[in-house]
Order: sequence, then structure tokens, then C-alpha cells
Amino acid sequence: MTEPLRPFHLALPVTDLHSAEAFDCGLLGFAKGRTASRWVDLNFTDTRLLCTLLMLSMQMLQQTLWMVTLYLHAILALFSICLTGNRSQHDLKKPVANF
Repeated sequence: MTEPLRPFHLALPVTDLHSAEAFDCGLLGFAKGRTASRWVDLNFTDTRLLCTLLMLSMQMLQQTLWMVTLYLHAILALFSICLTGNRSQHDLKKPVANF
């Protein structure tokens, strides 16, 4: 005999709180619970879904893009070294862009 599912709590980051609420309540049938300006608590039987607003600042976005750029530069340089076997033509310490 299978054991019934226990209630659980799931928190999800969302970029648009109103769209997430409309989707979860309208399409999936969750009942709206407590709310605040940055989160909404939704209930479905014994399951709770907490949608929290994910805020990305411009500074965080720029830092993330900068790190991705450096990472890609390093990967391309190492790939080139592996193909050519010539490390002298690559300067891995030289930045690819200035932010």
C-alpha cells in the first residue's frame, strides 16, 4: 500500500509576481493565501507555493555579464592553446573589455 503524499512547501523566485499569481491561481487552481509586495503565498490542498519577487539590479547584471565574458575568454584561450600548442601568443591576464 502506498503512503499518501505529505504536505510540502515550495518557494520559487519569479520576475513578475502578478503573472505568476494569475497562472497559478487561474490555470492550476491554487488558492491565494497571504500576500505582501514582494511575495504571494498560494495553497493547493496541503501544498504551499511561495512565489517571491526576484529583483536584479543593474549592477548585479553588469557584474554577472562581466564574469561570463571573462569565463568565455578563458575558455576560448585555453581551447586555442590546446589546438595550436602555442601558449606564447595568448595573454590570459589581459582583459577583453573595460567596464
